[in-house]
Amino acid sequence: MKIQRADEIADFAGCLGDIDDIFFTSSARHAFSSQEEKQAFRDMSLGRYIEKHRSSFFVALNDAGGAVGYLAGCLENPLTNTGLEQTPVDNSVRLPIFAFRVA
Repeated sequence: MKIQRADEIADFAGCLGDIDDIFFTSSARHAFSSQEEKQAFRDMSLGRYIEKHRSSFFVALNDAGGAVGYLAGCLENPLTNTGLEQTPVDNSVRLPIFAFRVA
């Protein structure tokens, strides 16, 4: 296993399916009323790190290049970083999250 920053992974887009699987498996929330609601939850909780802070998104890769875990966050202060503004849902600041797939 190796850990790489997302912006250093040549086929990062190819890892997104694994990352989504890990995210939804490890999430406390598993029930959604629609695909749109599920996607909105993913975007709010994980998407901003993938889109805006790829240099602070670390992926654990197995020997085949599949994602088996991640650490998502922001290396800057989350209270002053404009990319981690308060969320409209609960008015909180999102801090780093991590998850790994258990074999």
